[in-house]
Amino acid sequence: MIIQMNPKPDPKKVITQFQTEKGLCEKCGSQMAIRKGTNGEFYGGSRYPRCRNTKVV
Repeated sequence: MIIQMNPKPDPKKVITQFQTEKGLCEKCGSQMAIRKGTNGEFYGGSRYPRCRNTKVV
């Protein structure tokens, strides 16, 4: 009964619903992901080390 009232969300729908402006790298076009470094969190490309573009969170 609980699942009928609160169905599990489809992950693909959630990802496309909450796209951010920082989603793609300007240099190579790859998907950006949140990374953790020594100076805190940042957006880094999924094509690392070929592309080393980063953005501030």
